[in-house]
Amino acid sequence: MRRHLAALLAAAALLAAVAPARAAWVETRPTAHAAVVDVERNGTATVTQELGIRLRGGPLAELTVAGVDGDAEPLPDATVICTDDAKFGTVPLSVTREPDGSLKLNIERERGLRTGSYVFRFSYRTHLLQRELIRRVGSHVELRWVGPRLDDGLDSARVTFRIPEASAAPMLPSPGASGGAVNELDELGGVFVGNLRRAPGKDELEIVRPHVARGEPALWRVWVADSAFEAFSAAPATKTQALLTTRELGEAPRERLAWLSGALLGGLAFGALLLAKWRGFSAAAELRGAEPRALVPLSPGVRAALGGVLLALAVIAGGPWDEPTGVGVLLLGAMACAVLHARPGRPQPRGPGQWLPLSESDAFARAHAALPGRYLDGTTLRGAAVLGALLAGAVTLHFVERRTSPYRAVELLLLASVLLPVFLTGSARELPLPPGSDAQGLLRRVLHGLRRRSLRAVPLARLPQGGSTADELRLLVQARGALSGLMAVEIGTDHALGVGGIVAEPYVLLRVREGSPCAAALPAQLSFQRGRKVEERVAVLRPKLPTVAETVSLVSELCDLLTQPAAPPTSARSSAGKAASARKPARRASPAHAM
Repeated sequence: MRRHLAALLAAAALLAAVAPARAAWVETRPTAHAAVVDVERNGTATVTQELGIRLRGGPLAELTVAGVDGDAEPLPDATVICTDDAKFGTVPLSVTREPDGSLKLNIERERGLRTGSYVFRFSYRTHLLQRELIRRVGSHVELRWVGPRLDDGLDSARVTFRIPEASAAPMLPSPGASGGAVNELDELGGVFVGNLRRAPGKDELEIVRPHVARGEPALWRVWVADSAFEAFSAAPATKTQALLTTRELGEAPRERLAWLSGALLGGLAFGALLLAKWRGFSAAAELRGAEPRALVPLSPGVRAALGGVLLALAVIAGGPWDEPTGVGVLLLGAMACAVLHARPGRPQPRGPGQWLPLSESDAFARAHAALPGRYLDGTTLRGAAVLGALLAGAVTLHFVERRTSPYRAVELLLLASVLLPVFLTGSARELPLPPGSDAQGLLRRVLHGLRRRSLRAVPLARLPQGGSTADELRLLVQARGALSGLMAVEIGTDHALGVGGIVAEPYVLLRVREGSPCAAALPAQLSFQRGRKVEERVAVLRPKLPTVAETVSLVSELCDLLTQPAAPPTSARSSAGKAASARKPARRASPAHAM
């Protein structure tokens, strides 16, 4: 009995020893980091950091932050909150400096922290000027700050610099610029995005870095004006340094002149392009009997000038002004000035004419001349070549500029987008097709399809009275062995507005004599109307789909329906089979379902 009791006591002691170790299991992972560096004119700064931590296990009694400023003087306002529990409240932290330079955040909570998401907020003071993190480098004054080292990487980090107001706004360094090594951190790369807010007394430059690698002390750099700090505003800069500072913080006169000249030339070129496009499109629309229209209802000269001014402002907004949102808005306005479309003219009543058969060479010959403005029409071969050459030049400039400024390279591609509405709207496909030529391609393919099915057809053209040019083209199908009363089977085309412009849709005209065997063989649901003659009746049939294959199939079924069956061969000896029947032979289903 004593032996069993001793074993139980030993097991209880072992569990008591293991329990605290298991309870103390903690896993922390940083999820976000943000800092505010509030700099004074004497070079001192107050750094406030917010560190997001995902905690598993617990309890967590303290958190160590490595890589902070070496002369950090902790301030007594540190706290921690739980973002998963609104009732958690705010827990104070006591911050102490460790011998290795790190900060230890002691959680003033008896039970510590357990599984959840937390945000630690702490502040300290540091002297950046004494540590040479504010110094003149070449032609500018550079402010640096190094973020903490974290055990895991971050998807994004944000630092806001609050800098004393100066004559020029703070800005991010130019790509590739380096002002010497500070703790060998100049080799640290990264893509930074800045947002500037100017206010009386302080300028705020918010910088976002999309990714921070594991264990990497992120280096944050800002260029500021000399007048922001007392140590640099007292000493006058040399003429060369002043010129370079002006160039980096603002714009040198020569560079400003280059931007303005480029914007002026781009605006003039785009305005001239819009005017040339309008003249070519309006001339082509007049030839086709259409009315040209613009999306922006202004006169051509005013609209071209407005488009040029908007493009010039977009160039300036993307350069000296550095306003990407303004670039997008101005480009949309310039593109709207380039959008053209055509409104079909009123159809004129057609006068008397005569239908005559034509040879294939005459019927399918291209008699219409090329339209004006085809070099600015992206739907033509010449226009597509011009557009391709311009876009290829823009892409080439993009890759050349990308070596020095990726931001400017992207802006070049955005500026090239104004060419798309110039070449892809106001095209010849939006205009009505020339009379008689709209059906040439379609009817030629239908004619070849009919011949493959051993059906004969000839082109049929309508010549206006007193004219020599056909205004309509059809195919006249010659059905062999047709039933009595079949006058004609014709294939014509209608106009329809499709995705790529105005297209031709085929239809079939069936002309029969009223009361004839041919008319009796047709289904009763067919709808007829009076034809050219008193006894003529006409029905309009349409294929299921407006394609060549469906049209050929419809005409083939119609000819099979209206063709007399071949007489059976006679023999010298009489057959002993069934007696002759007067019942009509079986016919195929009617194509009238395609009405």
